[in-house]
Amino acid sequence: MDILQRYKAMTNQHCLDCLIFLHETHTHFSVFCALEHVHFDPPIPEEQIADFGSFVLFVLAGYTFESLKIARDPLHISFEAGLGDNFETTVRIALEGVVQIIVKDRNDSNVVLFNRCDPHSMFVDSTAEALQSSKDAILSDPRNQETIATLQREP
Repeated sequence: MDILQRYKAMTNQHCLDCLIFLHETHTHFSVFCALEHVHFDPPIPEEQIADFGSFVLFVLAGYTFESLKIARDPLHISFEAGLGDNFETTVRIALEGVVQIIVKDRNDSNVVLFNRCDPHSMFVDSTAEALQSSKDAILSDPRNQETIATLQREP
């Protein structure tokens, strides 16, 4: 498992742990998520989806919180949500789509309990980097360059 896969698995586990903790302690929260990882059943009108943009914030309190289900296979959460006048839908969010989990503190300020970031901006695929470093070291020696040139000329 490479570093990016390990980081994704670790982040998903942390997200799952936060959600389970909040659910078990009956703490209301909000999830900020990437719309591409959200599924609505029944589907909501296209014009309402267009209003969301790329990200959407759901506040889980009251009935929405009580209807929360956390699933492990595949990793996702689902809950009932009222969207607009007399329109109820089941919202399903893949865990990898959860960008932030936000709770309110005692002063009613938002506190980010969980924040997902792009691992590509922090980690380099060490395997590819090591191979390139090794290749650069071999090619930097003039004797190796001569040997490679000789091998390329031979039929």
